Amino acid sequence: IPDHVRDLHWADQNHVVFAIGSKLGVARCVGPNIGERVEEILMFPEFHKDVVREIGVSEINKNLVLSGGFDGNVFVTDISRLYLDMQKHERKSENSLYPCGSVVGSVRWHPTDSFLASCTTDVGALHMFDIRTDRKRPAMVFDAQKRELYTHDYRDAHTMLLGFGDGTLQVFDSRNRRPLIVFSDPYQKAIGDIQFNRTTKHFAVFGVPEFTLWGFSDTEMRLWTHHQLYGNHTVPQNVMEYHTQGVFLPSNAEALDVTDSLGSMAIYSFSHGN
Repeated sequence: IPDHVRDLHWADQNHVVFAIGSKLGVARCVGPNIGERVEEILMFPEFHKDVVREIGVSEINKNLVLSGGFDGNVFVTDISRLYLDMQKHERKSENSLYPCGSVVGSVRWHPTDSFLASCTTDVGALHMFDIRTDRKRPAMVFDAQKRELYTHDYRDAHTMLLGFGDGTLQVFDSRNRRPLIVFSDPYQKAIGDIQFNRTTKHFAVFGVPEFTLWGFSDTEMRLWTHHQLYGNHTVPQNVMEYHTQGVFLPSNAEALDVTDSLGSMAIYSFSHGN
């Protein structure tokens, strides 16, 4: 692929959805192991007007994909219908648009409501909206009163964690529409991404200059471990040029795949703290 892949998510064991520039695509992989060989790459028609920063595949309906980025819009795309249209050489609109009016930093699906999605903007707004165009619930827009709101993720159906560019985190209650707790990650200068594993009751915080792993319950959030991922590389003198990203492995609920902007990758088994 002759361009920068901005984000990717597995739809199932054989298909991965990715964002490249302002387009979305899907790759079909074959082989006995996940992602062993790419058999086919299909690029979808362009509907974003600028670079996509993040995508999200629905855990409930794997055909639905959220995408948001620098054009200030979030699209909800049915990739299965779009694929069939392309096979028939038809051009139909198989997505719906939620305009934010500002650069979108993160997109997420609600963990239990298949029609509810959310996104954050860099200027500090959290949006929660119904993806249906025929009978929408009013969108909820929360002003965090703070810029550089780069990411968010759901702890449960009513509580989420917001991450900011100064290393602070907010626990947000969507029912009361207000933050419950504000605290700082002791090892991060900036928060770039948050990933929850609601099965094992853990979440990971990625950003600058390392990553942290936390455990959580109904009553507390507890720092589990933290790691730098410099490998054999030298970190730039300006540490803000460096960042980490990662994801919990679907094939092993107690493992974390972490990468960084210098090209290092590591898999951590947090059941043993390694």
